[in-house]
Amino acid sequence: MDNIKEITKVIVRHGEPKDVSGIHYCISKLSEHVELSEYFTVSVQELGNSLFDPTQTHVDTFVAQDEEGNIIGYAITYKTLSTFTGKTNYHMEDLFVRSAYRNSGVGEQIMDFVKKFCQENNASKLDWYVHQSNPKAKKFYERLGSKCIDSEVKYELNF
Repeated sequence: MDNIKEITKVIVRHGEPKDVSGIHYCISKLSEHVELSEYFTVSVQELGNSLFDPTQTHVDTFVAQDEEGNIIGYAITYKTLSTFTGKTNYHMEDLFVRSAYRNSGVGEQIMDFVKKFCQENNASKLDWYVHQSNPKAKKFYERLGSKCIDSEVKYELNF
């Protein structure tokens, strides 16, 4: 667990290839946080290829860094399409803030940045899933004005 840190300056920006190691570390901590570390198998190189391959344009990465340049949080989104409205929307795959920086406004700053990005790209919504083992995240998102959509159930096919 990270030691609690006091931060004076946080910069939220679009992620860059140089951020891959920091994002990878955060994802490893996310997998531990939601007790799914056995599924965390991506290498730094594989993650970099997935996030920053110049031929892909559907994934967007955002990072929060402290005054020393350390990656302290991140979000990853990708484009979706609403067939009902014909608009591009975004799905947030992850939002994570390292434990030492939680409850300091970093998560809200990342969400504000992502929300602005989505609005600038004419999206009508941003959606995401919250792991059942993460009630603090549910409260965080509700505090920001989001609502839980109970009418949807997630399904998946594994290959």
